[in-house]
Amino acid sequence: MHSQAACADSCGGVERGSCSLPSTGGFEPICLCKSKFVGMTCLTSVGDCGTDGCNGGGVCGSDSVCSCYDGYAGTHCETITCQDNCTVSTHPVSGVSSANGRCSASAGCICKDGFSGAQCNVECPSRCHGHGECTDGACTCRDGYGDYDCSKLVMDTYAEVLMGGLQGFYPVLLVTLVALMALILFCLVGYVVNRWRGRFGTAAIPMWEYYAKTWRNAPLFEPIFAVSAATQTPPPPKQANAPLGRSSRASRANLP
Repeated sequence: MHSQAACADSCGGVERGSCSLPSTGGFEPICLCKSKFVGMTCLTSVGDCGTDGCNGGGVCGSDSVCSCYDGYAGTHCETITCQDNCTVSTHPVSGVSSANGRCSASAGCICKDGFSGAQCNVECPSRCHGHGECTDGACTCRDGYGDYDCSKLVMDTYAEVLMGGLQGFYPVLLVTLVALMALILFCLVGYVVNRWRGRFGTAAIPMWEYYAKTWRNAPLFEPIFAVSAATQTPPPPKQANAPLGRSSRASRANLP
């Protein structure tokens, strides 16, 4: 007998096996597995999961039920759900290998963006540029993107923008619409009330008289750099003509 530490993985512990020299006379200690445990280090449990255990795709628990590893399914983990490890591919430039998805024991391959198929071996055009979902090799674009590879921006129509504003996606537009509807409602109610009071024509329009009086004498154009009258220099007064004297009349009489 040797100590448990002398064997690899300590033979899974004393409850699974013991470390000892082989009966053939070798000097390398080996694990002698107890009942219901097999393997070089006694880590595989057979238990009541059957003679095949969990087929190397899982671990037999204390309740005699196989707990399958990722990529395996079935009562005895006999079904491989992720063949080719969800399609491992190598980057043509960097040479780094990576899978096109991750393996789930319950759902199989869960593909990365831009890949589809049971083993994630179908690539969508340009991997949908990251703007869509890849389904059976075709892109399903997210809102705002279009074309076969989701590479183009799609402008919303006026109706879509209006509906987005009413739904609160555009707060400024929503506030503007509410203010506009409130103004229209005020004008309609005011017009009905003024008609009921006996007003007609423009007199029935709410606030018409107020704005008419305010704007009636308003100048159409006010110069921005106009100088006030208090700072303007008045022109010099005109001088009155002096009365003609006697010499002036005499000189005019001598004129031909």
